[in-house]
Amino acid sequence: MLITFISIFFTSLLAYSTVFGAEGLPDDIGFLEVEGNALKDTVAPWFGTFFWVIGAFSLFAATLGIVDYTCRLSPTCSRPAMRERPNESSSTGSGPLLLTNRKVLSGELRISGFRLAVMVRSIALFGTLSVLVIIQQYRDVTG
Repeated sequence: MLITFISIFFTSLLAYSTVFGAEGLPDDIGFLEVEGNALKDTVAPWFGTFFWVIGAFSLFAATLGIVDYTCRLSPTCSRPAMRERPNESSSTGSGPLLLTNRKVLSGELRISGFRLAVMVRSIALFGTLSVLVIIQQYRDVTG
């Protein structure tokens, strides 16, 4: 928590010292382009690119951490109910986990009812959002 606080504090301080009060400052992800360009002008031409690379790496690492945590947590939560068959809990991600749960596990261990509906809704929601983001990024790249 302390590392997160320090990271946010210094990133905010950096943004405040370089682009605070600038006209037409975007309030979306486009802000990072403005910040990187300001760092190129203020510090050195390579520093803006360095800022973007570190930012992309940090976001990618955070995403991998969330996926890793979710994939490790799912089998851990289902393992106590499957003491006789511990290998049936190995799966990654929400969709494959649900598929494994419904096809491999015996009836008394399968997810059902409200929890099944929540899982299907979550997969549909995040799947739809993922497709929309991919389409938007494709449109942005192709112009």
